[in-house]
Amino acid sequence: MPRIGYARSTLDDPEMAQQLGIVEGAGCDRIIVDRSADGGPWQTLLSQLAPGDVLVVARLDRVVRSLRQLLPLVRDLAVREVAFEIWQEGRAPVESDTRRLLQVLEWLVELEGSIKQKIISEGLNIARTEGQALGRRGKLDPAQVRELLALMSDPSTDVTALAKRFGISRVTAYQYVRKSKF
Repeated sequence: MPRIGYARSTLDDPEMAQQLGIVEGAGCDRIIVDRSADGGPWQTLLSQLAPGDVLVVARLDRVVRSLRQLLPLVRDLAVREVAFEIWQEGRAPVESDTRRLLQVLEWLVELEGSIKQKIISEGLNIARTEGQALGRRGKLDPAQVRELLALMSDPSTDVTALAKRFGISRVTAYQYVRKSKF
């Protein structure tokens, strides 16, 4: 099983000394050093990995920026039967079984989504209790709404021309009328 290490430069570590020390200490047979801004060597490395290879990275943030980016990567590696080891802080990984890692990541992505949804829901509830208007702001200010409603009360009004005059659609004009009745 070839062990392939990957190190990518950062602003705080342009020489990658720490990363290189970690992947060398992980017993890698080959180390890919990426000093590019576009991640070209990373993409090349991914395309060259073969079943049975072990991909070793020193820091997870060198290859992905979020769990949502990590999940497809690990899925792809699992399908291709490539093991993935993350030696964060220079410690050996507890488990290099990519399929188990994939299961944990799927759970974490789901958990992250649930937490975000709960935070948003709580924020909306707080805003509602404080009387804040939610959603997109209306296109018209209150004076324009009053003028629109006055003009729309005349049955002979050309709604299309009126909507065009206010820079809104016919549907929006009728929505203002409907809202005013409540």
